[in-house]
Formats: sequence, C-alpha cells, structure tokens
Amino acid sequence: MAGIKDVAALAGVSISTVSYVMTGKRPIGANTRRRVLQAARELGYLAKNGGPAPLSGETHFVALSSPVHDSTSYTNYCAYFLNFSKRPGDLAMKRCC
Repeated sequence: MAGIKDVAALAGVSISTVSYVMTGKRPIGANTRRRVLQAARELGYLAKNGGPAPLSGETHFVALSSPVHDSTSYTNYCAYFLNFSKRPGDLAMKRCC
C-alpha cells in the first residue's frame, strides 16, 4: 500500500506539500496540485481524511455545539438542524449523535 512518502517521491515534492494538497491547510499551486493528485491516483493513495481538500476551500461539514442539560433532547436537536441542511445536492446524514 502506497504511503505519503511514495506520493511525494513520484510527484517530485516534499511530504509536507502532499499533506497540504490533501488537507487544504495551505495554498498550493495548480500545477503542483495536479502532479500530487496524479501521483496519488497512480499509486492508489488515499489520505486518512478521505482525499484532497476541495479547491473552493469548502468542506461541507457542519459542527454543532450545545450546552448539555438533563432535559436536552438530542433527537429533536438533530432533526432541527438536519431540516435546514437538506437542500438539493446535500448528502443525507445517516446518523446523529
């Protein structure tokens, strides 16, 4: 199984550059990004986070925070927020904790 070092070597970049492409933590030039993604595809590499960060910088993740009370109904809480997230093209959530 290919690792991040293998992708970096094939793409001719540093390990940190591969990490930045996959996480989106820092901007990487389009040409370098293409080389890293091509190397990852050729090697069958998949980052631990599931793949490269989208170019738009959008992650499509929502974090919810709530005070914890004995009377809090998390089922209703989740249903309330899911109601607002269901737009055409959104992924359906399979479970809510």
